[in-house]
Amino acid sequence: MDVLTTHNLFTVLTYNICDGGSERVELIREVIAMTGADVVLLNEADHPATLDQLARELGMQSIWAHGSGTKHIALLSRLPILNWRIYNRRPITQALLEAELQIGKQTVRIYGVHLLPYFMLLQYELARWRTVSAILQVIKRNRSTPHLVMGDFNAVLRGERADLSIFPPRIHRRLRLQFNHTFHFALTPLVRARYTDAFRALHPNESGMTWMTTHASARLDYIFADPSFAARLRFCECVTAAPAVRASDHFPLVARFDLQDAPNDAMREI
Repeated sequence: MDVLTTHNLFTVLTYNICDGGSERVELIREVIAMTGADVVLLNEADHPATLDQLARELGMQSIWAHGSGTKHIALLSRLPILNWRIYNRRPITQALLEAELQIGKQTVRIYGVHLLPYFMLLQYELARWRTVSAILQVIKRNRSTPHLVMGDFNAVLRGERADLSIFPPRIHRRLRLQFNHTFHFALTPLVRARYTDAFRALHPNESGMTWMTTHASARLDYIFADPSFAARLRFCECVTAAPAVRASDHFPLVARFDLQDAPNDAMREI
């Protein structure tokens, strides 16, 4: 898979590195390096020292931000980071990381997301829906700026397939309390706001499951593009090549955008 960047291309990666990744840091670094990503959103970046090592070895700037619980979020960037902010208070849980980056003469925004787990349980789906709705209110302040919303949403879009057999008996007992029905409305606000699901836009018939690497169970990691970025989407894939299976319990998702081909005035100067 050739995903190397050129001067016309902008490549982003979203990656849940599983519990900080400190024991797998070299594998994680190798996975990130082979994508040639300009910007990397890291979920479960729980150890700042691991982030520092990755940033140093990859030659990237870094942001580390505290989540609302035990799971934290980070950003690696080859582009200048102009400013950033973390949102980690209800109704936003676990974290929303907003970063403004400079590309040429223009700025873009990355909204890095990590939502609560247990995609099949109603109470968590309600919490995720509230968070997504709140995230859209944050984005509204700078909606005219080209932006991406990406990360581990711990949610499954309506119509997507998921395998629940991997979950332990205690989860299945809770599922029975909701008549074994699974809910898929947390991401509906993004869909209604006309964000493009980058992977599904290019792969309407592939599963694209990102979790788990050893037992494909669900597509939980997404890159959503606003209209100005969606028009430039050229590539989006799960990174499954070695050593991704051993580096985390999630496969990362990479997307590439052609910023040279700019019919939309909002991105014409990039």
